[in-house]
Amino acid sequence: MYDTTVIPTYHYYDPTFSPFRTEKFDQDDVEGLEDCADMVYQAEFLRAFSLNHLDTSTAINSLIAEVKHLFDVLKLVDAFAPILQKSSEHFDCVDEKHAFKMLFSYHYFFAMHALIKSVLEDDVAQRDTHLGILLKLLEHKF
Repeated sequence: MYDTTVIPTYHYYDPTFSPFRTEKFDQDDVEGLEDCADMVYQAEFLRAFSLNHLDTSTAINSLIAEVKHLFDVLKLVDAFAPILQKSSEHFDCVDEKHAFKMLFSYHYFFAMHALIKSVLEDDVAQRDTHLGILLKLLEHKF
């Protein structure tokens, strides 16, 4: 089950994400911790999917099933269509499901997580904000 209570923080450690943050944040507070961002991302990704490790077929199958479920849920949101289109173009994917999976990667997860949370909690204002951030991220070249 996807855990919307997880609060991704990994992007605070990476100055690359400064233009995409909605919160006021002083980058000097985490200066020198950039190397931690990847480990923090991995831990937060697993926590969001209620997993501790991806070391068993059960855990992997659980992750696959939850991603499929989230795809089905978000596919019903009309405002999500431009994200799928942009993601398909950005990652050069013909398959929308593959493009969707890429939105859980390091550069997009914090915004994707916020979008999922807003959709599951039916918060339209936040949904639209996070759709915009995700579109901006997809237009950015990392």
